[in-house]
Amino acid sequence: MRRTPDNRLLVRNSFSFNPDGRSDEGFLHRVVHRHRESFDRRFPMLRDVEFEYTWGGAMCLARNHMAHFGQLAPNVYGALCCGGLGITRGTVTGTLLADWLAGQRNELIEFLLSSPGPNLNPSQPFLSLGANLNLMWGKCRAGKES
Repeated sequence: MRRTPDNRLLVRNSFSFNPDGRSDEGFLHRVVHRHRESFDRRFPMLRDVEFEYTWGGAMCLARNHMAHFGQLAPNVYGALCCGGLGITRGTVTGTLLADWLAGQRNELIEFLLSSPGPNLNPSQPFLSLGANLNLMWGKCRAGKES
């Protein structure tokens, strides 16, 4: 939970692993309840404060926290896997990708081109098992803060 620049509170405490990349509608409904519980535990004196919005969506994460920048296939380029920082990191890396494709070079472009990129995931069922165990462990460590 954190305060946004416009002085609102942002609750971000619920994740699910969806190997097909689609959001699960049932999970999204349960998240509204989790956000409310988390807020009420942290701010019991504000239980009557209504939530203006709740939302959910897909995030692309890599086990090594690295993004992809560069060529994906012949004539296909991308800046992907922003790890939940898509608005900021996606905007910056997308602009740098356009600059690079236009023939420009600078330190940031060179850094991104030389980074190892996201590591490969293990095959199923190990991928789902590992991802879900990691999410459960994180929730357990967060305790009442989750």
